Amino acid sequence: GIKLGLYLLKKEAEGPLPSCWNELARTYDEIEQLFDRLQRIYQSESLTLVRSPLGELIIERLPLWRSRYGKRGRTILIDPPAEDVPGDFDPMHFGLGLDAFVAWRAESGDSIQPRLAWRVTGDCFEICWQESHPATNDLDESATGSLRSQPSDSTQSLALLLLARVAASHGGELETRNDPALGITLRWPQFRERQ
Repeated sequence: GIKLGLYLLKKEAEGPLPSCWNELARTYDEIEQLFDRLQRIYQSESLTLVRSPLGELIIERLPLWRSRYGKRGRTILIDPPAEDVPGDFDPMHFGLGLDAFVAWRAESGDSIQPRLAWRVTGDCFEICWQESHPATNDLDESATGSLRSQPSDSTQSLALLLLARVAASHGGELETRNDPALGITLRWPQFRERQ
């Protein structure tokens, strides 16, 4: 109802709308995104597993992720395995979780070059994301100020919960650390028994 009302208001308005109406529309969009992310985190997921190398998913999404970081003069470094072996995972769910996580870190992180690595360790897939804090003496004050920003949307921090949910639905886990910058490791079984 609210969305329809905002749409009709814009359509029927004569002349430009007051800025408070634009702010109302942005706030409503944030509320809608919050509920959408909460549903993704808490709803039961039915996985569509494919057997594929994990690198295919990462390389496919990397241009989008780098474009998010490139807006502020940064990039994502990748550390691929020597051999990208296949395993079982749902690329749609992992893609959404990783997209949300990278978008959140691009907006709220201050790492210039986070490192993304993936590999098979034992019988598990593993994805590692490690940020590093820029040395303050390596950057002038204006550059440091441009790196530190507030998230444009307060629901983006839910991305970590979404990613943890995706890992759990694959029988895995998400580990976080701050040493001194944010690092995460996702692990889940490389192969899933067919039922």
